Amino acid sequence: MHALSKRLSPLEGKVFYNDMPVSGLNVPNITQVVSQLDNHIATLTVKETLQFAMDCRRLSLLKAETFLGNQVEEEQEELHNGTVDAVLQLLGLSQVADTVIGNATLKGISGGEKRRVMLGEMTAAGARVWLLDEISSGLDSAATFDICETLLQACKVFNHTVLVSLLQPPPESYLLFDDLILMK
Repeated sequence: MHALSKRLSPLEGKVFYNDMPVSGLNVPNITQVVSQLDNHIATLTVKETLQFAMDCRRLSLLKAETFLGNQVEEEQEELHNGTVDAVLQLLGLSQVADTVIGNATLKGISGGEKRRVMLGEMTAAGARVWLLDEISSGLDSAATFDICETLLQACKVFNHTVLVSLLQPPPESYLLFDDLILMK
């Protein structure tokens, strides 16, 4: 996954996106790699986390349009809020939008909800290729299935490509994927 995201040189061979070599693309703009560990700011709410992700990714766009005046900035802010709300609704996070993420010492959302927040961050950031490494770690089979189902819906809605590595996924999760590579 790190080779696909251009964070690591491929050991052997070449990496292409739609028949274009990785060397000719701005890969960080189209890929998002997510590790198995949740890495969130515990004191932010779910909605604030998604807004922060979107702000970080789109900051340069907003700065470029600033010279057009306050009206464009207000329109961008309205669009920005609408997009965050749409992502919250799509991922089933609307009911916990104002709940803090939490950590080991601060009570917050559940582990499955944290994984869906992670998917929301990728959606808000605008990545077209999602590379998810062992996202089922620490989740039970029902939560893993729920995450996989959410991935399927997000792929259909946003027309994204997703590569997921799962350890011992529940059997019903296999049916949610177009292609499988089983490794021993």
